[in-house]
Amino acid sequence: MSLATCYHRLKKAEKNDLTNIDVLDAIDYHRTTQGQKPNGANSGLFHFNSAAMGWDAFFKAEVLLIQPLLVVISD
Repeated sequence: MSLATCYHRLKKAEKNDLTNIDVLDAIDYHRTTQGQKPNGANSGLFHFNSAAMGWDAFFKAEVLLIQPLLVVISD
């Protein structure tokens, strides 16, 4: 990767508030021939976004979870 490409990448990342180096490296990897797949898609389906945003994991939880449930959260 050339110096100009790195500079352009960092400026674009700063503009979009992307500072995580792992995300930037993943983007670069999937843009190379090594990361590309024959039938791979580089974008999601926009008509599915509304269904994904409206999905509620706890919908009808009080009906479906009739047994006592113990949830343990730890560091």
